[in-house]
Order: sequence, then C-alpha cells, then structure tokens
Amino acid sequence: MQHGSLSFASWLHVLSIDASDDGRTRDVVARAPIEEAASTKAARCQTCQCTQCRRTKGSLFMPIHRVAKSALSFIPGTGSRDVENARATPPTLKSYRATPSAERCFCAACGSFLFWRSEDEADIDLAVGCIDPEFLFGEERRARDGNGGDGTKKSRNEGFGRALAGARTHVWCANEVAGVTDRMLRGKKMQRDTQHGVVLYED
Repeated sequence: MQHGSLSFASWLHVLSIDASDDGRTRDVVARAPIEEAASTKAARCQTCQCTQCRRTKGSLFMPIHRVAKSALSFIPGTGSRDVENARATPPTLKSYRATPSAERCFCAACGSFLFWRSEDEADIDLAVGCIDPEFLFGEERRARDGNGGDGTKKSRNEGFGRALAGARTHVWCANEVAGVTDRMLRGKKMQRDTQHGVVLYED
C-alpha cells in the first residue's frame, strides 16, 4: 500500500463493526479494493445529499466510496483478517428497500448502516464512516527507546482517509441547505446523481 497516494489498488478490510470494546461487529466483515479515482469516469469518492441518505445517516450529507459489486467479499466473523472466503452473505447482513430496485444494507447485530446498492448499477456505495479507523485515519504507533522498550512518544500514520473520503464530486446538490451545506464542500456539485444529473456549479 502506498500511503499519501491515490495510485494504489490494495485491498482494505472495511465495514467491521461487533460487540467488543472497540464497537466492531465481527459478524459483518467485508473487504473491497480501493482504486485510483482518476482512472474511472465517475469519481470513486462522493458525498450525497439525497433525502434517503440524510434519513439513513441522520446527517446533512453522507460520504461514500464506490466499489464494484463483484469486488466486495465477506470474511467469516472470527476477527481474523487473513481468511479468504467465498462471497457468502453473513447472516447478520440485513437490508431494507425504500424503492423496488435498491436496498440499504446494515448490520442486524449493532444497527450500523454499511452500504447501499441498486439492481441497476454495477457499483455499490460504501458508508465511509464504517471503515476501520486504522485505514480511515491511521494507526497510532509507539516509538521504541534505545533499550528496546516502548518509548513515550507516539505517532500516527496518515491512513487512507484522503483516498476514501476526499470527495471532489457531490451529488444531489439540488437539496443543498442554503448557507450550510453549500459552503461545506468544495468541488463539482451535481444536481442529481452522476448518471442523471447536470453540474450546477463547481468551486
């Protein structure tokens, strides 16, 4: 993996949220490749301000990262990150359909919203907030002292937050809240989604 760069196609373990001390659900553990945004026609990172996303997340906009459906695979809920697995759906992965052709998928064990997918699209929208912290904002590392013991200084690597959530394309900006969300995000503002929307403006 290349930290500080978007030009990587490594696999990241995502969506692992359980009833453990850190709140992760090992019943729904998935992994997906993070690709270079510039290599695709539509940006992999986006934010959405549609009414469904707002109601799902309880927020004015939702950061998403798009990956191919065929690339998402699930890992047995053992806590291990090294197990290869067929694309079997975990029993705790549940869905809700607000419209006939699309569904919101969530963990039935903890209630966390994980991703959105449509029957008409090849990609799914991962909820960036459910990606493991060490990938989202980096791992904290303790420096070693000269005697081989743990030092007192700590440092944190950058993680992949910029690649995962550094959106320059924002969809459903027809729903912008004047004076609030229209000033929070910079980049291309689409009236609707990237397939059917027109660019309202870009800043």
